[in-house]
Amino acid sequence: MYYFKDHTADLIIVAESNSLEELFEDLGSALISLIKGENDLKGNCKELSLSYKASFKEDLIVGFLEQILFVVETKGKVPLKIKLKNVSLSKLIVEYYLLLCDGEPTSLVKAPTYHNIKFETSENSYKAEVVLDV
Repeated sequence: MYYFKDHTADLIIVAESNSLEELFEDLGSALISLIKGENDLKGNCKELSLSYKASFKEDLIVGFLEQILFVVETKGKVPLKIKLKNVSLSKLIVEYYLLLCDGEPTSLVKAPTYHNIKFETSENSYKAEVVLDV
């Protein structure tokens, strides 16, 4: 589950989940929903396999979201869907697939930020809050 909160000149993604994989899938899906908007993408689509290795756990979230934005910018495609392959906090890596389609982004998200980032874990509960510069 994810939802958005308003922030001065920015937007906050809040994701809560019972698994780490679901948390990252929700964070990616939230970002994709902003980029894709209401576009009905039916054109040429291609799946891309990606991974991101971080130095610390907050960087795993920010870097993961930055990588999605980088792919959108460099490939000139719009992400339709994300599917997680693997997430590891001990190895600080996330591996995933993005389904990219022809189209134009409807929303410009500049970048995720480290400002007020929150990443909380407990036995069966995960929560993250990320401020997006829009």
